[in-house]
Amino acid sequence: MFEKFTMAEGSNFRQRYQNTYGFFKKKDQQTLVKILEVGAGENSNQMIFVDSNDLKYTLKADSDDPSIGFEFLYPKLGYHNTQSGTYLMRRIVARQYSRGLCQVNTRIESVDGANRPVAFPILLDIFTTKLPAKEAKDKFNSFALSNAFAISVKHQAIMCYGTPIGKVSQKNEGGPLEIKLFEPNLWTVEVNDALRRENIGGNVL
Repeated sequence: MFEKFTMAEGSNFRQRYQNTYGFFKKKDQQTLVKILEVGAGENSNQMIFVDSNDLKYTLKADSDDPSIGFEFLYPKLGYHNTQSGTYLMRRIVARQYSRGLCQVNTRIESVDGANRPVAFPILLDIFTTKLPAKEAKDKFNSFALSNAFAISVKHQAIMCYGTPIGKVSQKNEGGPLEIKLFEPNLWTVEVNDALRRENIGGNVL
């Protein structure tokens, strides 16, 4: 959703987006930023935000440039393969005013279930450095087969949106995966399709 910062909607903008992450847009450029302060009182006509290099910007309300504003995009829910690892992104039920990405309405966790902070490093990875499943498999002990499924060779498990649905083994390093599902009738077709689509050698038992 593209939003402009205006005096008329200043208080609503502050409630929805202060202390959240989004993209600052100007013409064809967009930059991931965190909105630090949407002014009140004497400073109600300006806001302050910061980029991933800790560079601060000040923006006055009611810009004449129609391209200047903020895009509050939400990454696709589910698993993401990135340069730093594989993460599961979930939404947390929050009050209506928390619309930008923040710790209140977003949970990011690794495949083993460890929580990760909603902050610049991991958000930049999720938005900009996605890896194919095969490349992530070769690089890490865990990888996303699809948006819904992830495999941890280290923990010998396959998960669906964070819930274990089977066991995974590998006789030889780099060899095909052997996947034994807890409920084969429920997941076999979907997992086989994901393996073929990502060119991952494996057998669903």
